[in-house]
Amino acid sequence: MKQYNAGTHLGLLLVRVGFGLYLTLAGWGKVTNEFREGFGTFYKGGFSNSAPSWLPDWFGMPYGYALPWLELIVGGMLILGLFTRFAAAGAFLMLLSFTIVKVIGNGYTGLGEDERGYFSTNYLLTALYFLLIFTGPGALSLDRLIFGKREPKEE
Repeated sequence: MKQYNAGTHLGLLLVRVGFGLYLTLAGWGKVTNEFREGFGTFYKGGFSNSAPSWLPDWFGMPYGYALPWLELIVGGMLILGLFTRFAAAGAFLMLLSFTIVKVIGNGYTGLGEDERGYFSTNYLLTALYFLLIFTGPGALSLDRLIFGKREPKEE
């Protein structure tokens, strides 16, 4: 089995850090707002207004309270390369849920422009987080430092 070269490891680092920053910054704004204005501000504000009517409150409420913290933690894990495949799976599921709510809730496919003239980036981000699940963190990560390099099995 062919090993990745240095350019591939650098590319994986840049992808991980870029997408990790995307989630971390999204979560950071929401978490700091929670500290400033009180716990549950995100759920009572933006989340409950955008949640579809078919979503039961018993399911939406815990997700709405946890989402800012999940974005912050999963983004940080991606930046550091810590449990990268698990973090990428969490990011994939979060983006998938956002996309489902946007498509089913608003009837918007995202294949063209929406009413504001924006193209939905959720499709691209979801695919790239899915790709990170399978590629892993690369050599420049805490996963490699903590768990070591796995030797390929002899065929």
